[in-house]
Amino acid sequence: MNEDLVQEVKAVHDERLAAFRAGNAQKFGQLVADNLVYISSMGMLRNKPEILAELASGDLNILSVQTEDLNVNVYEGTAVTTYRTEMAASFRGQDRGGRFRTTAIYSKHSGRWELVLQQLTRITLPG
Repeated sequence: MNEDLVQEVKAVHDERLAAFRAGNAQKFGQLVADNLVYISSMGMLRNKPEILAELASGDLNILSVQTEDLNVNVYEGTAVTTYRTEMAASFRGQDRGGRFRTTAIYSKHSGRWELVLQQLTRITLPG
């Protein structure tokens, strides 16, 4: 596996999470594909315009996001990441925080990596 590509993906991943944490819809929007598919831990299917509007309006409020065990596999122009997330967040005033197992898929488009799909699954078992 090309370690340089893995490091590129990790850098974009970290940048995206920092923008998400900060509620920076503009920066977040630069790092995700126009045809983004986002599946929340509640099973809600979201797209890029919906997520950007929710970040900008404060409907989606991220207090903290911590990740661990990031694994990156690169296949040609696609990268699959898996990791655990601990998040404190609310959506329209309802607590949506917790621990999650997360899959994020990036695609290299026009020379840059962008998020094309993300799915969160709530961890309900201990450990």
